[in-house]
Parts: sequence; C-alpha cells; structure tokens
Amino acid sequence: MLTLLTLIVSVGLADSIDPTMIVPALYFAAGPDAARRVAGFAAGVFVVNTAGGVAIALGPGKFLLHLAPDPGPQLTRALELGTGVALLVAGIVLWHRRSDLPSPTGERLRRASPLVGATIALAEFPTAVPYFVVVVAVIRSHSSVAATIALLAGYQILYLAPVLALAALSARASHAEDGGRDDRVRLFLVRHENQFVAAILVAVAVVLLAAGSFGIATP
Repeated sequence: MLTLLTLIVSVGLADSIDPTMIVPALYFAAGPDAARRVAGFAAGVFVVNTAGGVAIALGPGKFLLHLAPDPGPQLTRALELGTGVALLVAGIVLWHRRSDLPSPTGERLRRASPLVGATIALAEFPTAVPYFVVVVAVIRSHSSVAATIALLAGYQILYLAPVLALAALSARASHAEDGGRDDRVRLFLVRHENQFVAAILVAVAVVLLAAGSFGIATP
C-alpha cells in the first residue's frame, strides 16, 4: 500500500502542472466571485475524472486496460508536438482577439464553471495516460470498493492542487480591503486576463514543441 500511495502522490503532483486546468482556472479567477467560480470549475473536473476512474477500476478495467497500447517514446513525442501546435494556434488567436472577448463576470459564468470543468475533463479523459497508470495500479492492488474510490479521489485532489490553491487565494483576495495588494492583483487580472492566458498558452506551446522536437532528433 505504501508503494501505491507513493505512486499516487508522485504522479498526481507531476500531472497537476496541466495548462488545460490552470489556464481556465486563471480565467475564472479574474473578476468578482472568483473563488466560487474556480471551485465550481474544480468540482466539475473532480466529479468526471473520479467517476470515470472508478467506473474503469470497478467495471471492465482489467480487460480494457490490457488492450490499451503502451505509449512509447514516439507516441509521446507526437502528442507533445500535436498539443504544442494546438496551444500555439489557440494562444495566437486569443491574443489577436483579446479586445473582443468579454471579461469573466456575471452570475451566468459562475453557474457555467462546473460545466466547463466537466467538459474539459471529458475531452481530456481518453488521453489521461498518467491517470490510467494510477488506475491500473489501484486495480492490481485488489483494493476494496471504498478504498478504490478514496485512492482515485485522492489522486484527483493532488491533480487539482494548483486550481484549489488558486481558489483559496481568490477567496482571500475577495476579503482584502479596498486598495490592498490582493485587490490590485485581482483588478490587474480583470483588465489583462486575455493577454495573460494567451501568453501562458504560447509559452507552454513553445516548451512542448521544443521537447517533442528534441525527443525526435535524439533517438
């Protein structure tokens, strides 16, 4: 069990550096009622990923996961390049349309944040290789139903650690006094969130493209 817990913690923390989670969370963190919107986004991701992992582990997991191909170095590099290109295009488009995009305000956006999180989680789930590694390890541990749910839920908490930290910081900023440093940071995000998100997308894209190109050039 100690080995399994070590695997869950190490993979969960490494997997938490996920721009598809952090970037939307930053967007929801800009504006009033930020903490509830970021928390709603995290809840949507948590429910979908935990339910999906538990369904695989307690259902046809052993059969289906044995059929899953082992992601070798070439596939990993191809995924890095493909993701890098997609993020680079998204960042450029977002930068050029930064003045056309609305500021993340309003009750409707707060209500939509869990749905956004669930939608992104569903789109990412088929390619969530690190999570599948953990699911396989949990299956092989022959844990009880309760333990399986707890282990996979714990992994999701680690995976969402940066988003949950952002929700906590947003809650603190919402209680800051007018003119305080936290309030100035929030106002800066409100004014420049689109440029900030675009810059993050481009930066992550450059890193992925460099990693993928280096991996292909170095057999």
